Amino acid sequence: MCCHIFCAGHDVFESGNETGSLKLNLAGMTDGVRAAYQLGVFHLLVYVPMFCALIQLFFWSQFNLHGKKLDLIQRIRNGISYTMV
Repeated sequence: MCCHIFCAGHDVFESGNETGSLKLNLAGMTDGVRAAYQLGVFHLLVYVPMFCALIQLFFWSQFNLHGKKLDLIQRIRNGISYTMV
């Protein structure tokens, strides 16, 4: 288990079996190395998903289905593959 109360995701890496999980001995680390490790894990667990969510929101904001585009999709779904121009 963690040696501190707030280990910034360390439990995620300690879960699993002996051969399949990442395990670090936090007690053997100096304070500076431990702080850098915890900050790195925090960045992976927080900022990577936030960045992916922002990219997803950007692409969804570019999507629109109105007017002629909507009519075309409805005609294709109803079996009419061409439209009058």
